Amino acid sequence: MDEPRLAKIRSAYERRADLAKRYNPLLPCNVQMNLERARIQTTLIHQWLRGRSLADIDILEIGCGTGDNILNLIALGASPNHIVGNELLESPIRTAKCRLPSAVRFHLGDASRLPESYGPFDLVMQFLVFSSILDDSLLESLASRIWSILRPGGMVLSYDFIIDNPFNPDVRGIPVRKLKKLFPEGQFTAKALTVAPPVARALSHKLYPFLAILPFLRTHRLCAIRKAE
Repeated sequence: MDEPRLAKIRSAYERRADLAKRYNPLLPCNVQMNLERARIQTTLIHQWLRGRSLADIDILEIGCGTGDNILNLIALGASPNHIVGNELLESPIRTAKCRLPSAVRFHLGDASRLPESYGPFDLVMQFLVFSSILDDSLLESLASRIWSILRPGGMVLSYDFIIDNPFNPDVRGIPVRKLKKLFPEGQFTAKALTVAPPVARALSHKLYPFLAILPFLRTHRLCAIRKAE
């Protein structure tokens, strides 16, 4: 039933692959953005753990791509055999399997239909996935599935931009108010970050720390959404 909608998302991601140079993690502006996000992400996870070990946490990433976020989590102490990466496209998963420890499990396909054999999880992450889903019913199904496989006391970590991109019809902004409708029972902590990428890329990376001070230039939100225990 959802295949035509999923096909549109796959097609959009494949078109985005043509812009690989723009997303090169070695570009100084991208280094700045990634370091900023990693710092805030690490703080949110540390506060949520409250002394627990990250190695004992069961983790799912929706839209894991080639495994960058999972690699970062492992570097922070997450255990590979407690991690599942979900991805809609087969090519990124092939790359991720080459980069990540063999103990990491993968699910290829629609995360809204993630089998019961995966989970439950303590931490579920989605970075720039929700904004690629233009169909509200599919997005609601995914959010519902995420919440159902999240343990009491668990956390959803969501990173997305909050405003529409007039130059990219394949995505839409996901403001915090929309996230709150998707996870009405969640306890929210939202952090504003990421200087609008077109602006950041157009200017010297040395200006990034100063631009990041300006609230109207921070176009993304990193949200920790906690489930009551």
